[in-house]
Amino acid sequence: MIGPTDKTYTLSEGVELIAPFALKMQLQDGLSSGFDPHALVKLTFFCKPGAKGATTEQILASVIATLQKRHPALQSLAPMEASNGHGWTGHSMMLRQQAPHTPLRIIVTSLVLPAAADTQRNIGLILEMPEATFVDRPVYFRRFAEQRLRMVSSIETQAVAPSSAWSLVEQEQSQAASDQTAASPITAAESLRASTASSPTLAPPERDGVQRKSAAKIAEEEAEHAELEQLQRGARGQKSVIYSIALTFVLNAMARNPEFPPALFVLLGVLLTLYACNGVLKMAGALQLQRFGKLACMFLSSVPLLNLITWIVLSTKTTRKLRNAGYEVGLFGVRS
Repeated sequence: MIGPTDKTYTLSEGVELIAPFALKMQLQDGLSSGFDPHALVKLTFFCKPGAKGATTEQILASVIATLQKRHPALQSLAPMEASNGHGWTGHSMMLRQQAPHTPLRIIVTSLVLPAAADTQRNIGLILEMPEATFVDRPVYFRRFAEQRLRMVSSIETQAVAPSSAWSLVEQEQSQAASDQTAASPITAAESLRASTASSPTLAPPERDGVQRKSAAKIAEEEAEHAELEQLQRGARGQKSVIYSIALTFVLNAMARNPEFPPALFVLLGVLLTLYACNGVLKMAGALQLQRFGKLACMFLSSVPLLNLITWIVLSTKTTRKLRNAGYEVGLFGVRS
């Protein structure tokens, strides 16, 4: 999902990345990186020239072999799968590093772009993050490269298709293989060799760029839209709660005036509580609280003093979640 404060970076000629606001990028020729200090997400992008003929599967294997030198316990969570973005097609694989304290989830995407005669540009995008960060937003990270890495200008119409694409039957087989992998983990290199050997060379994608979507891909898109709507509702709810906190102090200051009608104070207090409860429900939905948690927050919102503590805690958690999603959050919520 693309946030309102995301920024577009040119990583290489004809290659752009729409980076979340929280991802601090460092651009270099052929090798760029980014880091999100809030979510602890690390991004690495490389673009290397090479002789024409290397496939996206081979590039993926080379990247994983390099990662295994740094992460010896790296394991594959699923077979290699086709990946389609804006103006490009390639392959991706999801991996896990079993670290003692903070397990890592790693997603590698590879693609090929044409260059001069008999040469090509081998491109890779690596996302590394703590397991807890991935679990919080799995669809967002799985589709990060597809949504945010874009080929522009003339390169967009010349992207080289990978040497093999998966049919729907093969995707179902890969899903079954993924289930078996969860039962008995194998190394990333073994999984890559198995998926490459079992994938016959098929015809390139249609010229109009329309790709047949599997049921799993459609489900992911629906989950992503639902996640985006929850975040947007949470952002609106946070603004309501922040305004409620400010208005609470204003109302209490007005009530100290002896001439202020007590009945009006009670009426305004009830209206303010209802307004805040609407925001609390939206934030609770964005934080994926269960029914009991939502009811507890509603009850605490009606208790003086406890309501302020509840609102501040919910607002802090919502701020963290929005920043992890790439939104810029200030004192009064998400900045437009």
